[in-house]
Amino acid sequence: MAYVISKNAEALLHQLKDFMQSHVYPLEKQWESLLDKQQSRWDPLPVVESLKERARSEGLWNLLCPALKARG
Repeated sequence: MAYVISKNAEALLHQLKDFMQSHVYPLEKQWESLLDKQQSRWDPLPVVESLKERARSEGLWNLLCPALKARG
């Protein structure tokens, strides 16, 4: 039996791939220099924090936890 991806999952996968291609992969070239500018390697990078916010706004953050629906 072959696994068939749902239309929702397929759309989400396409959206995620676009996000990675447009926003994340270009930063890989700058990663070490961005880390070198930090006082501590463990401090969050501002650029990563902005990527998190962008991913949240596009519905791509924390994909393993479904959105909570209001009970009513």
